[in-house]
Amino acid sequence: EEFGHLLHNSVRFIKFLCLMILFTHICSCLWYLTIEWAACQVPDGFQGPYVSCGCGPDQKCEDWNWLIKYSGGREAYDLTVQNRSHYLISLYYTVVTLTTLGYGDITPSNDLEFAFSTVLSLLGAIMFSFLISSISSVVSQGNAVENAVAARAAELSDLCTLRGLPKSLRVRARAHLSYTLG
Repeated sequence: EEFGHLLHNSVRFIKFLCLMILFTHICSCLWYLTIEWAACQVPDGFQGPYVSCGCGPDQKCEDWNWLIKYSGGREAYDLTVQNRSHYLISLYYTVVTLTTLGYGDITPSNDLEFAFSTVLSLLGAIMFSFLISSISSVVSQGNAVENAVAARAAELSDLCTLRGLPKSLRVRARAHLSYTLG
């Protein structure tokens, strides 16, 4: 029974881990897609950290997003060449945000990216809370089983003493209890 309990908890942990990997992948893809969704245009030569997207009709406009800002400017930013690197950067940002580490090296640069980052941070807090409660639950379930076995062993010992059973019978009774309760 103890092995079954351990196996159940291991399967539960592996399922949670797989769900977290899938969730992180989806969030990474969505973070990357904010580049397309925002379609943020700024005046040519803009270098600020944050902008509420907008470019006048008489101005020369360029794209502005978290990847351009992180890449060090528009010259280093090539959406067609570095898809694997872009995914890894997105994955890194998502993991750092979901785990509430938040190094600050990749930051949102427009309204949509800030909104997405806020939701991602809240989901990270919820995920962290769920993880802590799951670990606490597994530990408390393990303690409950151990406490139940100890209580039964104490009851058996009291019964054997009360009835004045011989030592050989007490040993066999404890062995049977250990075998049946795991």
